[in-house]
Amino acid sequence: MLLQTVALVLLVQDVQIPQDPSLEQIVNSTLTRARRAVALGPTVGAAAVIAPSPGDGDGAISFGLEVNLFKVPVVPDIGTIRELIQERFKARLKERLLHLQKPDDTMVRQVYEDVKAEVLGELNVRPQTWENPQLSVGLEGAYLFRAESWQVRGIIGVGISKFTIGPTLTVFAAPGFTDFLLGGELGIHLLPTDSPRSPVIDVFIRAEFPTAQDQDTTQIGIGARLQLDLI
Repeated sequence: MLLQTVALVLLVQDVQIPQDPSLEQIVNSTLTRARRAVALGPTVGAAAVIAPSPGDGDGAISFGLEVNLFKVPVVPDIGTIRELIQERFKARLKERLLHLQKPDDTMVRQVYEDVKAEVLGELNVRPQTWENPQLSVGLEGAYLFRAESWQVRGIIGVGISKFTIGPTLTVFAAPGFTDFLLGGELGIHLLPTDSPRSPVIDVFIRAEFPTAQDQDTTQIGIGARLQLDLI
């Protein structure tokens, strides 16, 4: 029995992974994900704005331009992936053969599919709706309906895990006065399609505070933006 097991294990050394045209198609399609890492284009958005003092609420619509960079993993070439799968495939097959006889086609195929799924999952080669952001930079103009005033805002967000966080600088032009607001924005950036040129949906919350002392224009905003990728 021991000799038979040893013979079967040695036999595994000559077993190659099954022919799988779908593997090459999957890997080749993921090479375009490098393009998915960059989105540049116009934005349109809406937000609910709260002014803690005097406790008023407002609604805003915005238009702007934004660039988003994502930490999309670089996918190895097809040869490297085949080697990774082949190495793990042989190890997994050896484990199965310690208690089985000579492998049949069904078992070999099942072990291969399990290993392929593991390797591709670890390499994260499939598009994710919530990719890890690296940097988000935007410039927008916003109109507040009740206040009948305009804002021009610059936004910079640095990726931390699944979020971006960073400063905002806003010019607030209301009837009779102009103010500058300094604040910060916390956002997430979603890629709703698998396309390399997917639009980006930003969902954010921000707080901004006035630099002038004669007006309390502190405001908190919660909203979303839609970015179209034009490059």
